[in-house]
Parts: sequence; structure tokens; C-alpha cells
Amino acid sequence: MRWRFGRRSPGADRLGKVVVEKEMGYTQAEFYRILPKALGSSDYETANGGREILFEQAGARLKITLSEEKIRTITPLMRIPYMEVTFTFEGFAEEGVADLRRRLDRSFQKGGG
Repeated sequence: MRWRFGRRSPGADRLGKVVVEKEMGYTQAEFYRILPKALGSSDYETANGGREILFEQAGARLKITLSEEKIRTITPLMRIPYMEVTFTFEGFAEEGVADLRRRLDRSFQKGGG
């Protein structure tokens, strides 16, 4: 959206709501241990028994919803914890969503051989 005379309208580059759903191989405790690094801040609120996380940055809001912890059984001796995680970005510019998603992905990436 543009104002008359070609100036950008305030907030015109902001997206509405962007929702990203993932299965992540973490327990809730592991997720919370990594989260401050991923967000670049420990200034967030929790709700619903720790299953919802609300983070605000420059007027934009990220809501993270965690499912109950689940176990994926690969073999009787190999069991991997995981959660379904929903990231809801509201009011971010497109570049802001991409930057934050990249930071979250890098922080929660597990190494392998």
C-alpha cells in the first residue's frame, strides 16, 4: 500500500499472519533450554502450562505452541522424543519472518554424522 506521492504507508510491508508447523525432536525442557538463544532474548511470556510462548519484538508478535511430548519408537531400544510445534508470526515484515525463522532453525538444528 502506498500513500499519495509514492511514500510507503506505515506498516505496508508487514505481513498478516504466517503459520509454520513442525515436528521437532525435543522434550519441552530441551526446547526451553535452547529458546533464549534462538530468540536472542529471554524476554518472553508463557501460558497454558508452558505450552504457549509469546514473544514480542518491535510491535510484531511470535506465538509458539507446543504439543504434549510424544515418543517415536524406531526400534524397541531406540525411542526419540518429539513435539509438534506451531510458530505463528503476526505483524512481521517478510524479511523479519525469514530472519527469525533462519535463527530458530539454526538454533534448534541437531548435529549429525
